[in-house]
Amino acid sequence: MAGSANEKRVRRYWIEVWSKGNVEAVRDFYAPVFELNGEETSVEDFVRNARSWLDHFTDFSVEIQQVFECGPAFVSRVIYHATHTADFKTVPAQGKRVELSGIDIFEFREERVIRHWHEADHSAMFRQLGTEPRPVAA
Repeated sequence: MAGSANEKRVRRYWIEVWSKGNVEAVRDFYAPVFELNGEETSVEDFVRNARSWLDHFTDFSVEIQQVFECGPAFVSRVIYHATHTADFKTVPAQGKRVELSGIDIFEFREERVIRHWHEADHSAMFRQLGTEPRPVAA
């Protein structure tokens, strides 16, 4: 695994957190409070959200397509693979395998991510599940 220390951190994040399900590893990756898609969040909130995804989609793994440095940030393109085994938002468990792509930008300060932009093709996921995204009732 060639590359800088932060590139290695990005690769380890995808492997440890998403492919191995070691959600607690985010505590070593993110600053205690960071921006996610332009909104302030905490590591605690991120841990809860990641656990929720992994609880609803088993056999979750990430195939890292590319990681590259762009100034203080690292960009990764990944392919997510998972099986939908529990009700998720407005979609009942389907037992179907899904595959979708994602692009993430991680900005580091002092070895921790302070800003994360996440884009994934969730519409492809819903199509593979045979449904459409619908608003969750309040």
